[in-house]
Amino acid sequence: MIKDYFDVMWGLEIVRFRKPDVRLYTEFIAPSLSSPAAGGPLLVGDTGLDLHFARNAGLKSCWAAYGYGDSEKCFALEPDFVIADIKELQTVLQGRNLS
Repeated sequence: MIKDYFDVMWGLEIVRFRKPDVRLYTEFIAPSLSSPAAGGPLLVGDTGLDLHFARNAGLKSCWAAYGYGDSEKCFALEPDFVIADIKELQTVLQGRNLS
């Protein structure tokens, strides 16, 4: 199941830093990872801000092109993966061997 690929999910009420501040990753996310995934963590987001955050934190990125992001700006940020539908995410995750 796709939920098996996620170590942590938080909302704004839990964290002190906002994207693209790398401390969101270094102080909140990284310490919560249960084990290093093959290929490293993958940030999945739908905006340029998400992709900037991934770049700042040294993470691989997957742009959810069906979301709110401006396609020209998001493509310019060169995400590692692009999905046009949430159903494609499991294929990306399986291909990265993140389980």
